Amino acid sequence: MIRNKLIEHGLAIILVGIVFLFLYLLIDRNATSALSGRQQVIQDFADLPFINWNNPADRSLFKDAWILYHPDQKESADSLIKAIVNRYNFKTESALHKQKSSDQSFAGKVQHLWPMYIKFIFVYIIVLIFSYYAAQTAAVWRFIKMKQQRSSYLHLLYSQLKNKPRFSAGKIFFTFILRCLKLLAQATGKGILYLILFSPAYVVAYAFKTSFNTNSMLFMILLGSFTNGLLITYTQKFFAFLVTESRKGYLHTAIVKNLSQDYTQRTSGIISLNSIMRWKKVFPGHVFEHIYSNARYQYLPTLKEQAAFLITGLIIIEMALNIQNHLCYDLLQNLLYEDYTSVLIASFGIFLIIKGTEVIADYIYFKETVKYENR
Repeated sequence: MIRNKLIEHGLAIILVGIVFLFLYLLIDRNATSALSGRQQVIQDFADLPFINWNNPADRSLFKDAWILYHPDQKESADSLIKAIVNRYNFKTESALHKQKSSDQSFAGKVQHLWPMYIKFIFVYIIVLIFSYYAAQTAAVWRFIKMKQQRSSYLHLLYSQLKNKPRFSAGKIFFTFILRCLKLLAQATGKGILYLILFSPAYVVAYAFKTSFNTNSMLFMILLGSFTNGLLITYTQKFFAFLVTESRKGYLHTAIVKNLSQDYTQRTSGIISLNSIMRWKKVFPGHVFEHIYSNARYQYLPTLKEQAAFLITGLIIIEMALNIQNHLCYDLLQNLLYEDYTSVLIASFGIFLIIKGTEVIADYIYFKETVKYENR
């Protein structure tokens, strides 16, 4: 089974690699292809070496000459000059952009992109590992809280206000007010956290732009982990697996075998905060051990989907925030300056990251399947 999966992934990489290579050779060959019509006229004038199109005197002289030789196109002279100036400035900026990598060969472009690619992989791996752990931890916490029948902070605040005691002393009143304020602050904090988790990364980034260095690696990791709905989406997925497993019939057999089903021990015992926060979560002697392990087994294939979601989020973050010296910002710049061969190289590199994650996820799922079959 795993051999077939690996062959499938290998063939996909080879096929996509051939397509990218064909496009690279085609674009590289036709990079200097001729334009047509008005664009060719604009290109020809923008290439004139003896005119500085940012000089008003040169533009005025060209306009007079154009009207002299094309009196019927007098009204279109200004729009033509504007188009030529835009093309001239674009070519100048594009030339400066390409000077960053003096070697424009395939090897030179790979060498230019390589440090940014390594940086992108590092951020991707950190965020993927953290989101994988955090989604499961948050889902387990939510599931145990549900089993403990704990109400929300707003519901507890409503109950406090509805059943307020008689204030026979100032101390009782002060304690009541403090308890209500604490619940209100907890509810507000939870609401702000949900807003951040559901918000696009660039919205959160620009909200904190004056307080944090948005070019830092740590900022990228935090944005990738806690925004774009990534964490909340996969927390909900894992929670759904936990709820589904908790309703299956095999749990009755586990309970008959004298496994605990008490979810009230949070600070000590099997269901404790330490057990929930561990990387490798184990709940020996408790029915939740079976619920968690089976839910985790079903969750493993979604790691491939999560990887694609994460890659998309990181690309948007780097492009939207214009984070320089990062892979996706450079990719956006190459698109702007029509350096499509560099775009193809970067895109194929991103594809390899996704494929690599899929291979690892399939291998882990295969190992877990073998473990379950041997039970």
